Amino acid sequence: MSGGRNLFLTLFVINPYLALRILYYIPIPSNAVMMKSLNLALLIPSLIFLFSFTSCDLDPLQGDVEIQTALDHFFAQSEFGHIETTFDIEAQNSSEINKTYAASGLFCSCTNIEVSENADGSFRMLIDYGTGCVCAEGRTRQGKLIGTFHGKWSQAGSYVDIVSDGYQVSKLDGTVYSFEFQKRITKIDSTTYSVKVENAVLTSDQGSIKWQSERVVEWTAGRGDADPLNNEYLLTGGASGTSIKGLNFNVRIEEPLKVLANCPHIVSGVLSLTPEGKEERTIDYGSGECDDEVILSIFGFSRTINLN
Repeated sequence: MSGGRNLFLTLFVINPYLALRILYYIPIPSNAVMMKSLNLALLIPSLIFLFSFTSCDLDPLQGDVEIQTALDHFFAQSEFGHIETTFDIEAQNSSEINKTYAASGLFCSCTNIEVSENADGSFRMLIDYGTGCVCAEGRTRQGKLIGTFHGKWSQAGSYVDIVSDGYQVSKLDGTVYSFEFQKRITKIDSTTYSVKVENAVLTSDQGSIKWQSERVVEWTAGRGDADPLNNEYLLTGGASGTSIKGLNFNVRIEEPLKVLANCPHIVSGVLSLTPEGKEERTIDYGSGECDDEVILSIFGFSRTINLN
């Protein structure tokens, strides 16, 4: 369709009458008055014809191909989701922080967990990934995460401040990112907590992603079965940041995002994302399957994006 359309439009610009003659198989009239009448008669169907061809270009996705902000947000959101899930589960399993039983590496086989009490009565949890290993949902992690807990994790109002120390994550495509950030998780009740991420910088050999977020996370399934990989969560809230290409963006969750502990990607829900100077686009994560595809839409026009 595109080749025929372009050929016709080129001919129409050079010789409109000849183009219409070819289109309608009309013999060239010798009478000038007749020609004028014919041109007027063909004006309306010609415009309809041209509109039918050029309407293909009304799809804004043909002109707005910017998806880097979405890909960068997807990665930051999923990785910080993993961090908060890890601390939540490990804190529940810590005899010092939650009066249950000893903490251990639940999501990554190489993880070493250490918990110690600080002089002010708070607790320090060190999650050490060592030189790296592949974790349950497929990403490789190395380095350390350090959390300082204030209050028993089973109590509403308790919180943990988390920072990184040489923490790195390899995406499924092999790109390695170093993480620097400040993060606070505050317990709302036994199944819900709020999350605030500030000054996050994710750096790779391709550049840096800057990201900040405020969200509420609800633990909806998997409690009490002793298998953290069965856990499911719902996320609400929003985020903002700067893509690896230097473009600012804002994010708002429109329908709660569903997270599975054993999947590297969000599996359902809808968010809106607006890159600076671009139209708002909605992103639909699907109906619950653990896959790497989302649907990006602008003004009702859609395309599938592969997150890897």
